[in-house]
Amino acid sequence: MKEQFRWKVYISKPRERTRERVLSLRAKRRTSSGKWEELRLSTETTDRTEAERLRAIWESDLNAGPQSSLKDPTLPGIIRRWIDKEALSKQLSPNTIKNREAVYKAFSKTSLAEIPISKLTESHLLDGQGEILRNDGKPRKRNTARSYFQQAQAAWTWAHRRKLVNRAWPKLDKITNAKTEKRPYTDEEVYKILEWSKTYLNGRWEAVLTLLADTGARVGAVIGLRERDIKRDPNPAITYRKQWIGKDNGAWCDLKNKEPRSMPITPEIAKLLPKPNLHGLLFPNCRSPKRPVAIESVRDVLKRAIKAIGVLDPENLDTHSLRRAWVTTAYRAGVPTNTARRVTGHKDIKVYHAYQQNARCDELGEAVKAVSDRRKQAGEQAKACLPHVSPKLEGESLFYADQTAAHDLTLKSASITSSLSALPSSPAGGGAPAPAAAAAA
Repeated sequence: MKEQFRWKVYISKPRERTRERVLSLRAKRRTSSGKWEELRLSTETTDRTEAERLRAIWESDLNAGPQSSLKDPTLPGIIRRWIDKEALSKQLSPNTIKNREAVYKAFSKTSLAEIPISKLTESHLLDGQGEILRNDGKPRKRNTARSYFQQAQAAWTWAHRRKLVNRAWPKLDKITNAKTEKRPYTDEEVYKILEWSKTYLNGRWEAVLTLLADTGARVGAVIGLRERDIKRDPNPAITYRKQWIGKDNGAWCDLKNKEPRSMPITPEIAKLLPKPNLHGLLFPNCRSPKRPVAIESVRDVLKRAIKAIGVLDPENLDTHSLRRAWVTTAYRAGVPTNTARRVTGHKDIKVYHAYQQNARCDELGEAVKAVSDRRKQAGEQAKACLPHVSPKLEGESLFYADQTAAHDLTLKSASITSSLSALPSSPAGGGAPAPAAAAAA
């Protein structure tokens, strides 16, 4: 690449007009047409040394050129080129570019940034998985780490198709989620929480918590409700169309299964729903009326409720536990699985049934009681089928009554046997028995 067309990367101070708080990187180069081309990248750090390291890596990757397969790039370098090429072709949305920038930044901070592709092995990638998960003492969620490696695999495949990488992506075991200890609320706990919400802040949160408990929806879908989603006729109904996610500065997105869900609600729930604000939101943010209430606020209210009702294991409960509780209660109430999944929106039946794991208290108590009642019912039926049991044995076990009758029969048999053995024997050669013996017989 000619020197005049090479990228130059500089470290820029935070821009006050955009309220930046971290250092950023600015890359510039002159194109063959004489115009200047510029790219920017946030370092997400205020450390000048770390920013300089990222600057050197980015500049090296930008100047790798079309023969990068000969220069043996690193994995972050491949991700960088993948992002730049896709962004220049305008095939990515701003949010997608932002997410991929986060992937590049994460891999740039690992040991994979110092190992050329030709020397990269499966063990190196496994070590990189551990570094991505640990994140310098701030552990990432396993879902996030798995998503990052999926993005890295996509970048590698993109480069392999263009002959920038000489081999395919190594086969790795997927990062699996750790077994959750979260459990559903019990029916008693849900009742107590809803009763507590009626008095907390004059019932301001009663509608939110009731919708979470009685419709099994996610928090983002409930707080994102608008007036157009509510039918207030004599047959009230509700439709979940969008959900609000609290990541970064918050954003609207489709429901997880990408399909709106409509369901009837009781008149009591319809009366709880507040009137919308000027922007049509049922649960607006006090500081920013165009945005719904923060998800963190709902979590805080539930934590207060859990503490108020005296739950012994609050660490095993969260906002999603109300969704788990709906699934568990519907199952125990005999609601058909397919019908319940239409309410919750679960496409995978395995995920639906997984919501019932870690059930405790009244769920397990009802299971034990059901088995005990079933056995008592079987005992009563068996007792009704034994009319020969004497009244004096009433209150004793059927087993004991049967054993007593058998013992009496054994005693009678022994008495008859002893009487017969006392009789004189028959005369030799046969003949009629003696009169006394015959009489006794």
